[in-house]
Amino acid sequence: MSENNANRRTVEEPNRGSETTGDEITKQKRKRSRFSQFQLEYLEDIFSRQQYLTRDERALLASALEMKELQIRNWFQNRRYLLRHRRVNRATQVPASVLVNSRTAHASEGRWR
Repeated sequence: MSENNANRRTVEEPNRGSETTGDEITKQKRKRSRFSQFQLEYLEDIFSRQQYLTRDERALLASALEMKELQIRNWFQNRRYLLRHRRVNRATQVPASVLVNSRTAHASEGRWR
């Protein structure tokens, strides 16, 4: 382990020189943030107008919604990812009508030859 990484051990990664067992080390599960319907609607409204926030905007929004700035930042990051992911999937999908028409066209070509 490098010198920089030696100080970054997590709860799941004990010091290799110690005599602790896996049972003694418990993995702390992070609690998932639960947003109210009002908070989600407000965040969606802001996101529909502006996909990126400045620090000041994020701080104001966090205080208005009684949330942490980190929660706001992560929500916006996840929402941008979701938007990109949906755009990519929509662009790569072929409509069913095209598939049906191409199959019937190939089948009819084979019959008449």
